[in-house]
Amino acid sequence: MMRAKGVAGSVLGPSHHGGRLIVRDEIAIATTANRVATQVAVPTTAHPDARTRRESLVVLFTTQTVQHNLQITTNVLSVDHAKFSKLSVFFPMWNEQDYLVRALDAAREECEELIQQGDIADYELIIVNDASTDRTGELADAAAAADPRVRVVHHAQNRKLGGSMKSGYAAATGDLVLYTDADLPFDMHDVHKAVRLLRYYDADVVSAYRFDRTGEGYVRTVYSALYNMLVRVLFGTRMRDINFAFKLCRTRIFEHIELKSEGSFIDAELVVRAQKLGFTVVQFGVDYFPRTRGVSTLSSPAVIRKILKEARTLRKEIRNISPIQ
Repeated sequence: MMRAKGVAGSVLGPSHHGGRLIVRDEIAIATTANRVATQVAVPTTAHPDARTRRESLVVLFTTQTVQHNLQITTNVLSVDHAKFSKLSVFFPMWNEQDYLVRALDAAREECEELIQQGDIADYELIIVNDASTDRTGELADAAAAADPRVRVVHHAQNRKLGGSMKSGYAAATGDLVLYTDADLPFDMHDVHKAVRLLRYYDADVVSAYRFDRTGEGYVRTVYSALYNMLVRVLFGTRMRDINFAFKLCRTRIFEHIELKSEGSFIDAELVVRAQKLGFTVVQFGVDYFPRTRGVSTLSSPAVIRKILKEARTLRKEIRNISPIQ
């Protein structure tokens, strides 16, 4: 895909950016017009018809240049404002009966707004039921029966976060796919901003980070900081919150990315593989809302050991990835 860097950013960004672009174009047009006027200048004592021809030439040149610049701007806008055909949103769920309905309602409301604003044409909501032992599977099937846009993937055996994410990405049929948790760790309306960033910066992945993590406790905050540092040392990837459950991707990247992690290292694996292959990853901050029901297992010793094991196992393979030619 051709990236209209600079021009696209100025035209499609905030209005004052566009203003500066228009002013620069007008100055350039005026400067060039003056040069043309100088080159075709006629003596002040020349016949009035000669001065009229000179003025007509300058007007003609200026008009053609303005039309040319407007055509370029129109082309940029038409490319960058094309709506995405479908947004796939998936939730890995293990014993999330308390959150399932709320998560679907929030995602549905956000997707309907994106349709109204012309950002997407359609959407689907995917629940990956990771062999839950509560009513998650039952509630998921009921939601799918009531709404044709809801789909369910059932795991016969618990495959942890990595297995659930791989199932979610495999099931997605949209050209955009968003992964997040059922406990809604951020305001779903932030997806608006993520889609906008994806388009404006021609990005392939938008990954959010949390502004304030103190609400989840000191221990998990320290774990996260150390983990981000570890990923930076092992793979050379600088990310502020690499394991946060908010990643919006263009589905086409999975033509080149095969995820292998079964545990919670999969978040880092996705981002690191994308960057190594040359895809553009953009970060932005969101307000964080810690889980209020159920129990998170992401900071348990078993999960941490699995993360470290998978990072060590995949390190050589990932570090040897070369950018797509």
